[in-house]
Amino acid sequence: MLLRKDRNSRAFFGRRGERATTPSLLSADVKIDGDVIAGGDLFIGGAVKGRVVARQLTVGENAVVTGIVEAEIAVIAGTLTGKITAKVVTIKRTAMVSADITHTSLVIEPGGTFEGFSRHVASTESSMTTIEDGEEAPTTGTVAALSHVG
Repeated sequence: MLLRKDRNSRAFFGRRGERATTPSLLSADVKIDGDVIAGGDLFIGGAVKGRVVARQLTVGENAVVTGIVEAEIAVIAGTLTGKITAKVVTIKRTAMVSADITHTSLVIEPGGTFEGFSRHVASTESSMTTIEDGEEAPTTGTVAALSHVG
């Protein structure tokens, strides 16, 4: 998201005049056992075990995430085990992903490791709906079992 400065104030705004939020950072020394829900961007540098929800999620090179991830954009550079539902998923060259991924776009950089199922859908909106016990609602789309080592 490109930011611009408003002439009349010191506030920064994103696209369409929406107020941009400062990214939330979970540094390398942070360990969370539970859900992490961010309304904006989230960077994880430490360890999270649970459900992670963010507009844009970045999992750092040394980070470890185990659980369910829901985001518009997910950039994985560390280790992730579980499920990912995101419009755009990028698995960086340093990543080790063992997960089932529901996406509209999936990019695996050379060197990135992905093992699991990939489900391409036209929209992730319906697939991000969760049932009360935490299981994802069924979705339709193309399913592929993949194992990729760059």
